[in-house]
Amino acid sequence: MKKKIKFGISFWILLCSLCTVWLNVAAESKELELFHQGNIAYQKDDFSTAIRTYQILIKSGYRSSEVYFNLGNAYFKSDSLAKAIVNYERAKKLNPEDEDIDVNLKTTSIRVVDKMDPVPQIFYKRWLHSLSIAITSESWSILFLVLVWLSFIAALFYILSNSILLKKISFFLIFLFLICSGACFIVAKESHSITEIDKQGIVTASSAYIKSSPGEKGNDLFILHEGAKVDAFEVLNGWQKIRTANGSVGWISLAQLEII
Repeated sequence: MKKKIKFGISFWILLCSLCTVWLNVAAESKELELFHQGNIAYQKDDFSTAIRTYQILIKSGYRSSEVYFNLGNAYFKSDSLAKAIVNYERAKKLNPEDEDIDVNLKTTSIRVVDKMDPVPQIFYKRWLHSLSIAITSESWSILFLVLVWLSFIAALFYILSNSILLKKISFFLIFLFLICSGACFIVAKESHSITEIDKQGIVTASSAYIKSSPGEKGNDLFILHEGAKVDAFEVLNGWQKIRTANGSVGWISLAQLEII
C-alpha cells in the first residue's frame, strides 16, 4: 500500500514537472513568434504594427534588451523622439555593454532641444559611476562572490602551508582579494542603485512648464522639451518632482513624463 502511495505521489510530481516545462516552452515559443512578427513588420516599414507587437510582448511580461532596442528603433522611425529614447534607455539598463544601443541613443539624443551641462562631480564619484554602468550589477555581484571565495582559498593555503614563502604569498593574496571584493561590493551596490532604485524619466510633451510646486497654480520655473532626461523623485497629486542634469529642481505633470 505504501509503495502504491509513493508511486502515485512520484507520478503526480513528475506529471506536474512535465506540465510546467511544457507551459514554459509554449510561452517562450509564443514570445519568440511575437518578436519575429514585430521584426517582419519593422522590415516592411510597418512601424505602427511593429510597435504594437513589441508592446504586446512587453505587456505579457517578457523583458529583453533586444525587444526594447527594436521598439526604440520603431519609434525613432515613426519620429517619436521621446518614446525612442525611453526604450533605448530601458534596453541599456538590461545590457549596458551593447555598443549599438549606445550609438542609437547618442544619435537620437542629438535631436533633443535641451542641452544641459551636468553638475560637476568629485572625481571619485565620476569613477564610481563609470564603473557601475560598465557592466550589470549582477556581473559585479558575481565578481564580488568570486573574490570572496578566492580570499577563503588563500586563507586555507595560509593555514595549511608549512612554507614561510607560501604563507607570505597567501597573506598578500588574502589582503588583495579582500580589498578587491570590498571595492566590487561598493560598485555592485552603486550599480544596483542606478538600475533598480534611482528613477529617471524622459519628457514626452513637446514642451513642458516645470512648476515650483505640484499643481497648475505653481510658478513657472523653466521649460523642458521632448526627449529631455531628468532624475525623478517623489510623486504628489499627479505631479512628479524632478531634477535636471544641471541641478534645476521642479515639478512636472505625470502626463508629460515617462519613467525609464
